[in-house]
Amino acid sequence: MCNIIDEETVKGLWSRLETLYMTKSLSKKVYLKKRLYGLCMKDGTAVLEHLNIFKKVISEFLIVDIKIDEEIKC
Repeated sequence: MCNIIDEETVKGLWSRLETLYMTKSLSKKVYLKKRLYGLCMKDGTAVLEHLNIFKKVISEFLIVDIKIDEEIKC
């Protein structure tokens, strides 16, 4: 919240949020890849719930416009 508290317009707020969270920085790529490669199904978790988590991680890659090979997804 402290990063956006000074914004007075919705456009300014949105631009600031995009700058903070939608960048293709190296740290963002590393974070997303760590989430993807570290993803494993926990005992007692439904398959559908696990697939939803997987799809969420994949969508985060797409949001920041990072391409993922189908081989890696598999």
